[in-house]
Amino acid sequence: MGLLTKLLPTRRAVKEIRKSVRKLAKRLDAESSVNRTHRYTLYSMSDALTGLAEGSVCIDCGAHQGLISEVFLRLGATVYAFEANPYMHNTIRFRLHDWIERGRLHPINRAVWDREELIKLYMRDDLDAETLLQSASESSSLLVEKTRDDVKYKTSAENYVEVMSVDLCKFIESLDREVHILKMDIEGVEFDVLLKLIEAGLHERIKHIFVETHDHKIPELAEKARRTRELIAERGIENIDLEWH
Repeated sequence: MGLLTKLLPTRRAVKEIRKSVRKLAKRLDAESSVNRTHRYTLYSMSDALTGLAEGSVCIDCGAHQGLISEVFLRLGATVYAFEANPYMHNTIRFRLHDWIERGRLHPINRAVWDREELIKLYMRDDLDAETLLQSASESSSLLVEKTRDDVKYKTSAENYVEVMSVDLCKFIESLDREVHILKMDIEGVEFDVLLKLIEAGLHERIKHIFVETHDHKIPELAEKARRTRELIAERGIENIDLEWH
């Protein structure tokens, strides 16, 4: 048996994944934009999503338009959705107004970090003042160093808004129950948050942690990324997925 064959999932595993996704899709509203545009989320989080029930708590860090938050909501969870970009925060409030009214969605206009302070949220450098907030928050970051191969996705020292950050560890400590899913897409500061989370032992209060990492785009993150991965391996932590997305 070749190496590639060993790495590929078995037919039975693929069948189970598809079955799980179909089950989740049935629980979601067939007319929902979530079902059409975030199928990948169903695959990558299928096991965690299957376990969601009424009363489950999910934290969506870097919620963007709230599409993944909407998945959590439609599967019964109570969601805390952090989005630093004021424009996208307002988009969430508009799109998911009914869920807010039901008391199930709590949108929070804060940047997720390992401390609380007033900070600059740097935006893409292809935007002018009139379109600054209308960047859909994609690629915005607390790190001015953030770059991508495509120049239009680089951040700019001139284009920014000032926002308050939230210490995620303190926020999790303030909750009186277990967190079922923590999703993080926070554009470069994920390792700061994870290191503090692990050292405080708070990862043990979270069933599933999904993280989009950015060290392959931001060279300055290499050392923190190495330390984080080593710490996860040394402590045998199994509920943190750094390969998500």
